[in-house]
Amino acid sequence: MFKQISYEEYNTYLRKHNHFLDEFSYHKPYTNWLNNYQSTIENPLYGFYGIVENNNIVGVTGIQEFEHQLLPSNSIRYRVLRIDEELRGNNVGITLLDFAAQHWPEKKYLFGYVRDIHTAWSVKQGFDNINGMVGDHNHNFMGKSIAQPSRAG
Repeated sequence: MFKQISYEEYNTYLRKHNHFLDEFSYHKPYTNWLNNYQSTIENPLYGFYGIVENNNIVGVTGIQEFEHQLLPSNSIRYRVLRIDEELRGNNVGITLLDFAAQHWPEKKYLFGYVRDIHTAWSVKQGFDNINGMVGDHNHNFMGKSIAQPSRAG
């Protein structure tokens, strides 16, 4: 089941899997910098989303606003996409990202700072390299337009 989760639940899951290499990454629910690029939003909105099975979180992503002149207007960034290995495949990752993006109906562009080893997955999911934005030695900026589902009811 996909659901919105708290920052504490998100952090607990990431710590359990030693996701971040430095302790500082666990101290703040958003970041204003990606490599050499600073967001023009000082205090962005953010949210956290998880996959829950038998009351255990088995995957997470975090979404935050991030604006920069090289990005399309109304962009959101997914900060992490981490899913337990036994659940990977079958489009679980993109389904979690789609679920998270639905909570941001005014946003039109989703991007990530993607590790090189995950670039092929990103391309398969419709993400492209973001022109003009250069990553570090093992990351690429990958983004795509997002269409929000109809809210008619």
